[in-house]
Amino acid sequence: MEVSVASNSQSLAAETPGTERHLIRQHADFRNGNEAAALAARDIGFHLMGYFPITPSTEVAESLSEMQAEGAHDIVMVPGDGEHGAAGICYGAALGGGRVLNVTSSQGLLYALEQLPVQAGTRAPMVLNIATRTVSGPLDIRCDHSDLYFVLNTGWIILLARDPQAIYDLNFAAVRIGEHKDVRLPVMVAYDGFFTSCPAPL
Repeated sequence: MEVSVASNSQSLAAETPGTERHLIRQHADFRNGNEAAALAARDIGFHLMGYFPITPSTEVAESLSEMQAEGAHDIVMVPGDGEHGAAGICYGAALGGGRVLNVTSSQGLLYALEQLPVQAGTRAPMVLNIATRTVSGPLDIRCDHSDLYFVLNTGWIILLARDPQAIYDLNFAAVRIGEHKDVRLPVMVAYDGFFTSCPAPL
């Protein structure tokens, strides 16, 4: 899927006489949903990412690790001992004033569920990307929203992305919404596991 990513190149306004608006030049980048989430994290400049790998969201942390090795960002990446631990890492960093990201799916989201109402109840803004996947019943890993249904009443704001471009854009929106002084709540950006999160064979 094509994702338009903002770049720091010359403003389009400079090329259009009489234009007073400042426009940002964008370029097309072909990425899947997880890669779009990682690009958004890089461009947002989160302070910390607490994570624990689970299919189909693992690729977000993998992509960020590769970018970090290339010097593309300085996000502190802290692997948890599980999704519950990763949620705790994010909560502590958010309470300390950090801009925080987490990613998970399915059983991992349920494992972290205990902490979600506390994070919302104490109004700790953070962003959680969810590549939705069925809750193992029995041993199914295909896409559905059963994991998301479990967290509907936890007090988090939930944004649903339909494609990689929306994943990229909604991560920025999640930060702006969650950190707004009149909101101060954690925000989830959810998208379909496998269909949107990962590359499909041609």
